[in-house]
Amino acid sequence: MKQDKVIIIKDEVSIESLRIDNEELARHLNEYEDPANELCHLILGGLQIASYAKTSASVAQIEDVGDRIQEGIEKVGDKARKDIENLLLTHTDPNNSKSLAKAIVDIASAQFIKEFDPINADSPVNQLFERLDKISRTIEHQAGVKEASDKSSKKGGNFNQVMSPIIQTIAASHADFSEFVDAVETDTGAKVGDEVVTINPDFSGTSDLKFVFEFKTAEKTSQAGALRELSEAMKNREASAGIFVVNRTSKTEKWPEYSFYSGNRMIVVVDKDNPDINLIRFAYTHTRWTLTREQITDLKLIDEARMKYLIDKAQDELKFISKIKSSLTGIATSHEEAVTRVGLLEQSLSATLQDAANLLVQSCEETEKQSEKVV
Repeated sequence: MKQDKVIIIKDEVSIESLRIDNEELARHLNEYEDPANELCHLILGGLQIASYAKTSASVAQIEDVGDRIQEGIEKVGDKARKDIENLLLTHTDPNNSKSLAKAIVDIASAQFIKEFDPINADSPVNQLFERLDKISRTIEHQAGVKEASDKSSKKGGNFNQVMSPIIQTIAASHADFSEFVDAVETDTGAKVGDEVVTINPDFSGTSDLKFVFEFKTAEKTSQAGALRELSEAMKNREASAGIFVVNRTSKTEKWPEYSFYSGNRMIVVVDKDNPDINLIRFAYTHTRWTLTREQITDLKLIDEARMKYLIDKAQDELKFISKIKSSLTGIATSHEEAVTRVGLLEQSLSATLQDAANLLVQSCEETEKQSEKVV
C-alpha cells in the first residue's frame, strides 16, 4: 500500500493519491459500478465498528480485531474474516450478557423507564397520568355517591353527596373539570373547600383558572361566617372565585336566593332535599363568565353584549320564579295556575342558561378553528 499526503479540512478528509495492493479488495470493488463510493462505505463501516468498540466492555478485543482489519486491507485472510464474523455475532446477540447489544439494550431500557415514568414530573406522560388519575378518582366518588343514594333517601343523605354530582354534571356541559375534594388535605393540612372546578383551558387560556364550592348545612351559619369560610376555601384550594351553597333553614330562609360579594364570592341558598338546579347553573355560569371575561374580551370570540343580556335575563327570571313560589303559601284557587306558570318560567330560565353555556362553548370551538388557521 502506498499513501501520500492526507489533507484534513474541518470534517473533510482528502487523500491526494492512494494505492492498495490487495487482490481480495480489488476483486470486491470490481463488482461495483462506483468502486470509490464502495471504498468509502468500507472505510465508514470500519469507523462505525471502531466507534461502537469504545462503549463496549470488550474494547481491547475489538481494537485488536480492528487492527487486523486494517492489516487485512493488505492481506485479508480466512482467519481474520472468521474472527470478525464471530465477534459481530457475539456482540449483536442481545441474549448474550457480555455482548455490546445487551449493554445497549440495558442502557436504553433504563433510560426509557426513566423518561416515561408517569410519576416523574418531567415525563411527557406525567400530565396524562395525572388527568387519568383525577378521572379515576371522580368515577370512584360518583360510584360511592350512587351506592349511598341507593342505601338511603336524599333526606337522610349527606348534603355534599347531593351537591357534588350536580356540579360535576354542569361542569361536564361546559367541558370543565370538577373534582370532589371534601376529604382531601392540601399541603397546609386544611380540608376546607368541597368541590374544585378547573375551567377548560381551551376557553380560559390558562390551565389553572379555578373556582371552589363550599357546601354547608349548619343551623348557625351567618353570612359573615359563610364569607369568611369561603375566603379560606378559595385560599386553600388556590381558587380565584368561590360559591358558598347553604341549605335553607330557619336561620337562612330570609337570605336572598343568591347574592354577590367582593372578591368574586357568591352565596346561594337551596333546599337541601330538592336543590334548584337552575339556580346552581346560574351561579356556575355567572362565576365562570366573571373569571374569564377579560380573556374572552381580548380574544373577541364572545358576544359580550349577548352574554350580559342572557345573564340579566336569567336573574330576572330567577327573581320572578322566587316571587311566585313564595306567594303559593295560602293560595288554593290559583295554585294550579301558579304551578303551571312557574313551570313555564323554569323552562325559559333553563333555555336562557343553556344559551349562555352554548355561547361559551362555541368560543372554545372558534379558538380551535382560529388556531388551525394560524398553523
